Amino acid sequence: MSEPSEGATLPNSDAQRTRMSGEGSCLTAAIEISGPADEDLLRARLARLVARRPALRSVFGSATGHRVLDGGTSAFTRHRVDGAGREARWALAYELARQEATRPFPVGASPLVRAALFTAEADRHLLVVSADQLVCDAWSANLLVEDFLAADLDQAPDAYPDVWRGRQEWLDGPDGLAAVGRRRQAVMGAHRAWPLSGRPDDGDPDELVERLLEIDDETTLELRRRVRQAKGSLLAVGAAALALGAVGHVTQSLALSTMFAARETEAEANVVGWLSNDALLVLPPQRGTVLDYLTAIRGEIFAALRDQRVPAERLASALHPQSGDAGLSFALLYLPAQLSGGGQVAMQLGAAEAARAAVSICPTGTDVDLFMVEDPPPRADGARPLLRLGATSTRGRAGTRETERLLSRWGDALAVLAGHDWSTTPMREIASVLAAAPGGR
Repeated sequence: MSEPSEGATLPNSDAQRTRMSGEGSCLTAAIEISGPADEDLLRARLARLVARRPALRSVFGSATGHRVLDGGTSAFTRHRVDGAGREARWALAYELARQEATRPFPVGASPLVRAALFTAEADRHLLVVSADQLVCDAWSANLLVEDFLAADLDQAPDAYPDVWRGRQEWLDGPDGLAAVGRRRQAVMGAHRAWPLSGRPDDGDPDELVERLLEIDDETTLELRRRVRQAKGSLLAVGAAALALGAVGHVTQSLALSTMFAARETEAEANVVGWLSNDALLVLPPQRGTVLDYLTAIRGEIFAALRDQRVPAERLASALHPQSGDAGLSFALLYLPAQLSGGGQVAMQLGAAEAARAAVSICPTGTDVDLFMVEDPPPRADGARPLLRLGATSTRGRAGTRETERLLSRWGDALAVLAGHDWSTTPMREIASVLAAAPGGR
């Protein structure tokens, strides 16, 4: 792998072209700081980040390509949050942080990263690092945090331009074309829009709805036990519970977006950039036992993992042709502890102690984005369950009440699954139990 080619012009991916045509969005990493926040140190770490990571110096001037600049200075701002009462100040600080996390970068801007420091107490702060989703995925966000927290960096150079060119060559070559063909066959005829009303509430504010739900630890531990016993996957369980909660008894194949890191080589693992793909999973009709259904979903996940470099945009025409009002489309992202930062111990940032934090959920472009976070970072109030669910809905599609209902039903479905034997209980019985519960369909 050669050194990064500064000044290089690179072709935009399918996902980058799609994102450029819509509203800009950011992917945010957050760090809680206890002790003195050295502003000069933080500015220097941000400058080091820009210098080290070529993708962050990209300029997207057209839908066809982007250019990597030799250098640039990124924005760093500090906000001192005033007000009566510690809890009120931190509630405001996190609300301001969420607003920062959703503020898009202007078209043609560079560098595509910025940092904001929120101080609500003399010895406690929240650092929010936002990068344009055109050049940053969930894996990249963790690399940004590691860069900020590392006193010294001795890794290999970030080879984003060369890695990106290699990916594009693969996609247009025989292996890539074969992978596209396999995935098109796998998703053929699946319904992208699930049969829901999805109507926004009258009077809802013109903004994204964001809600969190924390699953009680007893339910989470039972789900983990059953997953281990079945040699399964919590992502498969989350997808099954989503279908149960949103639709009930599934009689048709449903398409669900998810995201894979797609880091296949050592060079890719060290690269900040949009290397993830929005993959399409197919949830089959519910037949047989819970274990049968979860095994089918798990097999689909492995098939999608095999071809995880294939962009979802190249599969859209293979899906069931539906009208725009047929229902809602969903994206599901599962973050285990090593990606969410939940399992990370505190580290030093100068004279202060730092730890990762959770701030906001980044929209992907589907109507409803759903997240499962294992061992999540603590919230502003210190709460930290074993499993946290999150949901955001796109304005104009699912309103506040619908988003809250979907999230609640998702949690209810996980609880029902945790309470039944997967090897003997039919899926139809699980759907019936959930339908009979308060708030059922």
